[in-house]
Amino acid sequence: MVEDLHGVDRRRLLSRLGGEYQLDAARRVARSMSRDVATVLVFLEISRANVAALTASRETVAEPHAGVPGVPPDHLREPVSVYMVARNLSMPYETARRHVRKLTQAGLCETVAGGVIIPARAILDPGLMTAAAETWAATVAFVQTAGRLGVSAAGLRQPPSPDQFRQVNRAVSAYCLETACHMARVMDLDPGSVLILRAVNLANVRHVTQDPDATLAHAALADILPDAERRPISVYGLAKYLLLPYETVRRSLLQLEAKGLVRREAGGLIVPAEVVARPAVVAGVMELVANTEAFLADLAAAGLAYQPEV
Repeated sequence: MVEDLHGVDRRRLLSRLGGEYQLDAARRVARSMSRDVATVLVFLEISRANVAALTASRETVAEPHAGVPGVPPDHLREPVSVYMVARNLSMPYETARRHVRKLTQAGLCETVAGGVIIPARAILDPGLMTAAAETWAATVAFVQTAGRLGVSAAGLRQPPSPDQFRQVNRAVSAYCLETACHMARVMDLDPGSVLILRAVNLANVRHVTQDPDATLAHAALADILPDAERRPISVYGLAKYLLLPYETVRRSLLQLEAKGLVRREAGGLIVPAEVVARPAVVAGVMELVANTEAFLADLAAAGLAYQPEV
């Protein structure tokens, strides 16, 4: 289990750190692919399913594949059906099919016997390789930030394998998928709406999360920022941040408003404190905390853990 270095409740802090990290990771891949974050989730789920059997153990993932460590060639990738992609993402079938079509048209996905795959050439695309390198750097920074703020899995650190870089990037993909899908199931939303809701809430409290003292002062699960201290975000700002079409965000927000999950204020949108305190939302936060702890443990098992600055 991940260690709280100071013996205090840091669940709200960890959920904010994890949510911000997840969104930034999805945006990073989206920029590299010139796609939106919802399409990125479909891309990551197909890729995860294709290599799940090959990445089940440290020994397997460390093997070189076709001369590139950790990148299995297409004939070793297990195809996955669009139906299973939709089911695994808690996404309507037609929505998943539409995203798969976008990926296929862009040459990032291929239809083969038994389903679809993300071909090795797409994984090795220079843009995605750059995103993977940026993800590595961001993950190191995330681990260090969490450690400085009191949460660390350093006690679980293992010696890094020869395939540490790809192990870490696969752990990031799994984390992004799991955090979005678990929240979607808990709140009866699609993953795209979860990302939008999370982005609104994080924008509302970013002035707190960017200030180490304020972050620690609002670290406990019960530390919900009141509405008067939340900073609204505009629909345009939200669409720009998530790399989503304005109309897509606007339509999703109308649905979230109808469910009472977001509210319009002067200057934009907020997730009210009353919503953050709802049992379903708290359950989602607890799931995010558990996933983030598991993510830190997975990173430590791959050899990446908090190292106090000397």
